[in-house]
Amino acid sequence: MSDLGEFYGRLNRLVMPEAELFHYGYPRPGNAPGRARVGTHHGTYWKVMPGPRKRICERCSKVYEVDSEGWPAVRETCKWHMQRARNGVHPCCGHRQGGQSCQTSDYHIHCNIDPANLTGFINTSSGAAHDRSVLALDCEMVATTRGYEVVALAVVDHRCQPVYETMVKPEGHVLNYNTPFSGLTAADLRGVTTTLRDVHAKLLALMGPRTILVGHGMHNDLVWLRLLHGHIVDTIQLYPHAKGWPNLNSLSFLMERHLPPLNEGGLKCRKDTVATMMLARLKCGLRARP
Repeated sequence: MSDLGEFYGRLNRLVMPEAELFHYGYPRPGNAPGRARVGTHHGTYWKVMPGPRKRICERCSKVYEVDSEGWPAVRETCKWHMQRARNGVHPCCGHRQGGQSCQTSDYHIHCNIDPANLTGFINTSSGAAHDRSVLALDCEMVATTRGYEVVALAVVDHRCQPVYETMVKPEGHVLNYNTPFSGLTAADLRGVTTTLRDVHAKLLALMGPRTILVGHGMHNDLVWLRLLHGHIVDTIQLYPHAKGWPNLNSLSFLMERHLPPLNEGGLKCRKDTVATMMLARLKCGLRARP
């Protein structure tokens, strides 16, 4: 049996059931083509828009209003901490909880969703790839006037080799590049012309309904990528936190614990896709890299 055949067979037993996909916030097919639905019950990650023109700031948690284009209606300073308080102290700056914030910005940002208006999704059930395959996917997002948008994408195969990598032009105006997490700046997006529609066409050529898609907390990637897929393996579920849900192991923690140092080229998200694929292979009792 080939490495892919053996890996697919073992990994297929770890695919998340439909009920788990919905429970953990993955987008699922809606009641019409192009529409999606997500679980917004307690325990999922999604913040629902509190009103047509109201949003909840991702950083400071303030409810604020936006205009017709998504810009904050009132110009005010957003104040927050990079890290949550532990034992009453914020590790990012050493300030006590409830005291002075260490980060400020001219804009509030959000990643709220409107569950009744999740449109523009593609479904890999119509993908061109009908053979069994295993791919890992990761995205980088920036905050724009439309919410969070995918601006970088990497896909690797079962051998951890890159098969697709691209920058993506956002549809809205960028409010924050999330540089500490995305590694991206304004210069990285200068001259980018690839659209999300272009990305959709490429993904439908690479994937099909039997493709196993591997990622870490990939519900977030798939919602902003507007991608519906039912064959998912999530390394958050493969490597649960010792304290149980809702505690989650970060990918960096799992990499440090289970993998050798990775020196991947390309976009930052390529390293994350390689890491998740290696973690999936290890969980199946195979070599991290064939």
